Amino acid sequence: LTGKHVVKRAFTGRVTSGNLFRHKQGFTVPVSRWLKRDLYPVASALLLSDRARARGWFAIDRVRDMLLAHRAGTIDLGHRLWSLVALEAWARVVLDPPPAESAPDVALKDLA
Repeated sequence: LTGKHVVKRAFTGRVTSGNLFRHKQGFTVPVSRWLKRDLYPVASALLLSDRARARGWFAIDRVRDMLLAHRAGTIDLGHRLWSLVALEAWARVVLDPPPAESAPDVALKDLA
């Protein structure tokens, strides 16, 4: 009764054997497509912001070039850009001081 034996037995005859007994397979997240379209404004706002510039971790001009080249389809830099977005978002949550009591909360969707 370990693994998927019970599940496979229960679904035998209901699901094709090709699907029932195939090996595990992962799935990819369409990060590159997201950063060309829906997440482009968020990525730009985070990575090209004054806060990111002040942090001094990125060469802002290079990041801008990367964003533009990726969006234009010249080169796929989706995973590199996603790593930078994640790092900057993490820095804002973990390293930056909390906002003042009077400052309104700003969600990532408001950065666009």
